[in-house]
Amino acid sequence: MRILHDNLLSRSLDTIKKMDEVALRLSARNQVLAYLWESKTVSDNNLGLKRSLALDAISDLSNNHQEIPEFMLDYLSADLTALIEKHQPDLTEKLQAAKETAKSSNQAMNIRSLFELKNGDLLAAARIRKQLVQEEDLKELHFWLDNLRKQKSREFEPLLREVIAIAERSPQISFETLLWVSPIYFHPDVPRSLQKSFAAMILSRTQPVNFSVTGPPILAYELLTGALPHIQHLLPDYYERAVSQSLVLRATIDRIQLAGEERSKRLKESQSPIEDLVQEAETAKTKSERNELLAEAAELALQKKKFNSCLDIVAKLDLEITVLDQVRFWQGWKNQFLKKVVKSAMVARELESAERAALGMTASLAKVQAVASIVRYSSETGESGAAHKLLIEAFKVSDSISDVFEKAKSFILLSIICDEVDESKKAQLLISAVKVLNDLNKPTTPRDQEPYQEYLRNLDSTGYQIMRGFKALTVSDQDAAIALADLLHKPDLRPFALIGILTGLNDLLAKND
Repeated sequence: MRILHDNLLSRSLDTIKKMDEVALRLSARNQVLAYLWESKTVSDNNLGLKRSLALDAISDLSNNHQEIPEFMLDYLSADLTALIEKHQPDLTEKLQAAKETAKSSNQAMNIRSLFELKNGDLLAAARIRKQLVQEEDLKELHFWLDNLRKQKSREFEPLLREVIAIAERSPQISFETLLWVSPIYFHPDVPRSLQKSFAAMILSRTQPVNFSVTGPPILAYELLTGALPHIQHLLPDYYERAVSQSLVLRATIDRIQLAGEERSKRLKESQSPIEDLVQEAETAKTKSERNELLAEAAELALQKKKFNSCLDIVAKLDLEITVLDQVRFWQGWKNQFLKKVVKSAMVARELESAERAALGMTASLAKVQAVASIVRYSSETGESGAAHKLLIEAFKVSDSISDVFEKAKSFILLSIICDEVDESKKAQLLISAVKVLNDLNKPTTPRDQEPYQEYLRNLDSTGYQIMRGFKALTVSDQDAAIALADLLHKPDLRPFALIGILTGLNDLLAKND
């Protein structure tokens, strides 16, 4: 077994060198270093190998940091730092120099830093446009636009027009951001035509009809009332309409607030507050208000551990309603809430309610995780029949998931927990995950754009799950694990499978010793 371990270690290091993505290569090296330094079975061996591996990681960080997304660079360098400071302190100075190189280079990618460079206004404007194309709401937009104004950049006015155009056609630019940029648009330096366009956009975005479903946010009212003096000056023909519009928004907000206060008072005095909330929800004037009342009723039912009532209420929610520009807000709320129901119902030993809550979630990794927690609990409490039935149901859910990464992670999770129900399915479930990952397509967008960075983020988190899955399979069937690692075709994921096998063999060696 030790010979097998050493051969696999050598093979793992070779596969890491062949990884395409620098960030994942550094992540894998960090995992191997942590294993070599912290495993009691091998920690006293391979001293030269550990130093060489640490130097390779530092070299990657120093020479190839441009290819590592900033969100990964921060935690990968932090993990490497922690390992080296603890186990190889003589390399700390080299690592610090590599981090400084990466940091100084990465600062040039920051919009704020671009303004300090020669022709930085042009670079900054290009970066702002790029982020706008990616449909982001830029929280620092007011700072960047004001910098362009102060520098008298020729990009200032074109960018103002583009922001107005985006704000007119979609809610991408939030009311909070528009509130912050208002003083810039109404600054004397801005041409009157642009000021008129901005004022007209505010009038359009704050029409009461836009909030017939959700109810107006207070920021929309503040944006409109703050713009009223400018509307009077720039668009006098529309001033009366703007004032009326602001009064309608204020009245609606006041009505919603007053209704909330009265509701709270009634609930304190009510003998059946849950039923009262549901009844009030059915007579609500907007769909958004109805959902909010139903959510409040569901939370109250959960507090009182009335699980079936709670789940009946959740089923009434309209999940298609947008909240604060978030299209899937209520879907996310429902999944998070049902997680709490699953946990609370298991504590109360009401497994039927827990199962109903878990299966009521959207077909996703979160749903499989919820079902898996019930499988564990059922197995621990001796209800093997229920656990087996749920494991089969969880497999069906996993198979129906459309997102490749979530689907693979679901199969891996089930392969880990199936020990408690049916160990014979472990390899089959992990094979299902490998097949899904082998069909994975790399985005065609440049690596500095969001789709590619999201792809890397998912690869990294999936790699960690692969390690767990292969470790668990190795402990029960090392030959099956090694054979399956050869079937994983992705060069950026195979090393994680091999690292998982190494850690599994390590556990077996420790047990034998």
